[in-house]
Amino acid sequence: MSDSGSPDHNAAETSGYYQPPTASVDDVGSNARFYSTGPFKFTLLYLATFGLYGIYWSYKNWRFIRDRDNSDVLPFIRAFFYPLTFYWFLKSLAPSIESRWLSSTLVQVALSVIMLAFSMTSALPEPYVFISLLGFVVFLPVVIAMVAQAREKPVSAVRVPAFHWSNAFAYLVGIPFLLLIAASVIGVIPSSMVVSGDKLRDSDIAYLREAGILGEEEQILHFYSTAMFSIADDGQFYSTEYVTSYYTDPDTDELVLFFAAYEDIRDIDVIWSQSFMEDTIATVTSDDGSQFEVWLSAEQDGDRQFVDGMTAIWRDKRPADP
Repeated sequence: MSDSGSPDHNAAETSGYYQPPTASVDDVGSNARFYSTGPFKFTLLYLATFGLYGIYWSYKNWRFIRDRDNSDVLPFIRAFFYPLTFYWFLKSLAPSIESRWLSSTLVQVALSVIMLAFSMTSALPEPYVFISLLGFVVFLPVVIAMVAQAREKPVSAVRVPAFHWSNAFAYLVGIPFLLLIAASVIGVIPSSMVVSGDKLRDSDIAYLREAGILGEEEQILHFYSTAMFSIADDGQFYSTEYVTSYYTDPDTDELVLFFAAYEDIRDIDVIWSQSFMEDTIATVTSDDGSQFEVWLSAEQDGDRQFVDGMTAIWRDKRPADP
């Protein structure tokens, strides 16, 4: 109190009634703050961007490590090759995260080996290539530890909102696209690649037989459809007996069917795809002069497998010209 009996604010401030915040970013070793995002958002963005968010997240935290240590590491290079640098990332990050398990060399080595194994699956053919997307599970223990640290010491981390307008593209475009790919891989919608006949669903085979496209005893060896949602819209295949191409006319909704027995095929002319945006086109010419085209995806050389298999049977069955 002052001599006049009114409260003395200066005295109150110095006597402990009000104290400025004492937390300091020095608690984490420097003015740098690590980049913290929630596990749900991390998973969503990782999957929606097909793993690219893992590079961005790693880059932001390698920048933190560089600034904290005042080192000359190159954050982008370290982040871009994160499957190879993940062990050093964990080792460098551990001093700023109060987590006993994260500081364990055994855990760091185990997570790094698992991360490398997931990244190597990206070289596998479909559908196994999508195993690489499960790499987000290796990030999650680190992400969760960061969130826990950020809650305990908010000044140590840059917190990212769960949802932000800047992520709208990934959410609105990436996630539906990812769902389409998943549907294609499990066979709910047509694959983007040439597939072997045994990969077709029983319901697809049943449709082809009921529509009169496929004979009752006929077995498909390779199949491809350019349709987005259903093989009823379009398809081409070769079997042990015929080469077949069909589509549903969008104006009349009627089935248009072309087929030729190998014995009746005079020539098969192929125009090979020159880029990933183009399909290979095989033109089948019958003895009566009629022609039809077979369109094939060049993805993972499926077009070559189709053409090689089809022409091998044709050459075997076609009688030699006199």
